[in-house]
Amino acid sequence: MNIKDFDFIIDVRSSEEFHMEHIPESMNVSLDKLANNFNETEFSKIDKNKKILLVCESGGRAALAKEILEEKGFNNLENGGPWKNWK
Repeated sequence: MNIKDFDFIIDVRSSEEFHMEHIPESMNVSLDKLANNFNETEFSKIDKNKKILLVCESGGRAALAKEILEEKGFNNLENGGPWKNWK
């Protein structure tokens, strides 16, 4: 699988972690925001059929984000695990 296979690359780490280093094409939406303020995130406007890659430091937060987004109706999500694997 290639990073270009996805419509969106979402890094669910904290903004502090994201700003230290991240995948250039990615956007940062922390797991906390997804869980507690979903309607204020970019996700509230994204087509739920778009292909989305979720990444974090090790894959744990990406797995939780995937569960949250699936509950919101997203159906084309991939837990990409550690973001460093994709840079």
